[in-house]
Amino acid sequence: MGIAQRQGKDVVSVSNLAEGENLPFKFIENILQELRLAGYVESKRGKEGGCRLAKPQVDITIGEVVRLIDGRLAPIGCASETDYERCTCPDEHHCVSGC
Repeated sequence: MGIAQRQGKDVVSVSNLAEGENLPFKFIENILQELRLAGYVESKRGKEGGCRLAKPQVDITIGEVVRLIDGRLAPIGCASETDYERCTCPDEHHCVSGC
């Protein structure tokens, strides 16, 4: 989203953002939709439309964004909500590895 600021514009189009980051349009569109629903991004429709941050950059942490996209982070696979891996402990409910 800093692209708009660097270009002296209020908003950046999804196509410019996708091209500038060398990522597929649909991928960027999906992420921006999720960020918009969470209140991090605002969108503006029309010929001069695009998207911009809904709050100052200094008020957004990378951890918040990662947790929004990937879920809460887990130190080991058996504690993960998004990338669960079965624990090697015989009794997973009383796991000694910290589950």
